[in-house]
Amino acid sequence: GAGSGGGCGGSSSHVLRSVPASMVGGTPPAARNGHSATLVGCWLAVLGGWRGSGPLSASDLHLLHVPSLTWHAPTAEGRAPGPCNMHTADAIHGDVWVFRGGDGCDYYNQLFVLRVRGAGDRSSRGGGGRTASTASAGAQRHGGGGGSGG
Repeated sequence: GAGSGGGCGGSSSHVLRSVPASMVGGTPPAARNGHSATLVGCWLAVLGGWRGSGPLSASDLHLLHVPSLTWHAPTAEGRAPGPCNMHTADAIHGDVWVFRGGDGCDYYNQLFVLRVRGAGDRSSRGGGGRTASTASAGAQRHGGGGGSGG
């Protein structure tokens, strides 16, 4: 947007538009529903969802570097949330807080914090390096296990 200099932030205007696949680099995540997509700095973190087959949800994490429109497959450290769909995820101070609702077979009451390194990256269209796309999953875990209670 105007005044953003090709980086992230700085512009208060919002325009909804479709981005042609030909403009996006890297390998995008497979089609899915019930996933989360959370903006953290210059990165869009896409987590989990259901791909339309199998009993369990997806457990993968994908990062889109927004200024360069390039998908990255991050490396994860620690314990990842595991299969999740119908979960929630919000960015708080550069971290993605994930409340894991279920995996397709069971319901959960678990909270995870994903730390996306390089979330404050303000690089221009050059794209930010692979190190900026590294994520640390499961740095903190709170809450109980499975069970179908209310």
